[in-house]
Amino acid sequence: MISKILRQTWHEVRRQPVISIVSMVATAFTIFLVMSMSVIDRVKTAGFAPESDRGRMLVATGVNIKDSTGADGSSCYSQSFLHELYDSIDAVESMAMFTGTPGSSDISVPGKSPMNANFILADNGFWEVFDFRFISGKPYNVSEVIWDGGQVPVVVTGSVARGLYGSTDVVGQTLLIGRQPYKICGVVEDVSPLASYAYAQFFVPLQYENKGAVTAREDFFGRLRCVVVARDAADFPAIRQEVARRYEAVNRRIAPFDMNVAPHSQPYTVAQAATVAGTNGDPDDNSLWWVKYMVLLLVPAINLSSMTSSLLRRRRMEIGVRRAFGATRGRLASGILMENLVVTVAGTLVGLAASWLFVWLGIEYFVSSSSFERTFVPVSVSPTVLFSWATFSIAGVCALALNLLSSGLPSWNAARRNPVEALSGHEK
Repeated sequence: MISKILRQTWHEVRRQPVISIVSMVATAFTIFLVMSMSVIDRVKTAGFAPESDRGRMLVATGVNIKDSTGADGSSCYSQSFLHELYDSIDAVESMAMFTGTPGSSDISVPGKSPMNANFILADNGFWEVFDFRFISGKPYNVSEVIWDGGQVPVVVTGSVARGLYGSTDVVGQTLLIGRQPYKICGVVEDVSPLASYAYAQFFVPLQYENKGAVTAREDFFGRLRCVVVARDAADFPAIRQEVARRYEAVNRRIAPFDMNVAPHSQPYTVAQAATVAGTNGDPDDNSLWWVKYMVLLLVPAINLSSMTSSLLRRRRMEIGVRRAFGATRGRLASGILMENLVVTVAGTLVGLAASWLFVWLGIEYFVSSSSFERTFVPVSVSPTVLFSWATFSIAGVCALALNLLSSGLPSWNAARRNPVEALSGHEK
C-alpha cells in the first residue's frame, strides 16, 4: 500500500513538476517559519547545563514599592528581603541568591595583559541550583571564606583559565580581580550567555548578610535576584501561595510607613520571566500562543488548497475511471490525502532542517537580551538543545494540519464528482 502511494506520488510529481515543486517549497517555507518560532521559544525555556532544571525553577527578579501618592521605586532584592520571602519553604529543594546582571572587571596575572570578563556574586546555594560541570577543583563555601589576607576563593571558566594560564589545571593559583588577589578554587566549563541566570566568566562569593525583618524602603532594595528549585513543578502553586502570604505579612508590617510592596505575580516560571522587562512588570499572557501558529498555517493552506484543486481537476479522467471501477469516495479521498501527505512530509523535513540551521547560525539575533550587549562570550547554543522530540512532534502535527487544511476539502470534492461527468470531461 505504501509503495503504491509512493509510486503514484512520484508519477504525479513527474507529470506536474512545477505545481509539485511549488507545493513542496510552500510547505517547507511554512514549516520553516513555524518551527523557527517554536525553536526560538524553546531556547528561552529548555533546560541545558548549567540550567538543566528550568522546568522546576521559579524566579524572583525584583522589588516594586509604592506609596499613597502614586510614587513608586523598583530595584533588585536585598539579601534580607529574599531570606524573609523564600527561606524555609517546604516545597523548595534549593535556593540561590546572586547579583542580577553580570558585571565586568579586569582580571590579570603577573606577566600577562589583563583581560575583561563578566562576573557575578553568588551564594552557596548557587552551586546547588545550577549544575555546573567542573573541569577541576570544586565550588567555594561562603562559610569557610577568609575575607582578609588574599584567600578569597573564586571559580573561573575554562576559557578564562586558558587565557590567563594556558591551562585549566590552575586550582590554587592566585589572580588579581581589579587590584585584589583571589585564589582559584575551581574551574567550570564555559557558560553560554543564553543561560539567563548562571552566565558569567568568573564567580565570586556573596557574603552572608541577613538583617532580619526589613521596614525601611532602602532595606528592601539591593542587587540580588533569586532562583528556587521546587521538588516538583506541581509544587509551584503551593510555593506561590506561601510567598504571597509572606508578602501580605510584610505589607501589613510596613503599612504605617505608607508603603506597599507589589509582588507582580512573583515568583515567575522561567517562561514567564523571559517576558518581563525590568524588575516591576507583570508577565505577558501567553494563553493565545497558538493563534500565531494557526495564522502561519492557514494563510499558505488556503493557497495550497487552490493549487491542489487545480491539480485534481487535471486528474478528473483518472478519478472518473477509478470511480467507474468501484472505488469508493472514502478510498479515493484518503488516497489523494496520502499522496499529498508524502509531498507535505518532504517539505516538512526540508523546512525543519532549514529552521534548525537558521536558528543555530543566527541565535544571537533571534533571542533578544539586553545583557548580550555586556557579555564577552559569543552567544551560542548546542545543536542538541535545538533538537528535541517535542519540536519534532510539533513539526509532525503542523505537517498533518497543513495537509488536512490544504487538501482535505479538494480531495473530498474530487471524490464526490459524478464519474460520468468526470469521464466526459464536462462538469456542472
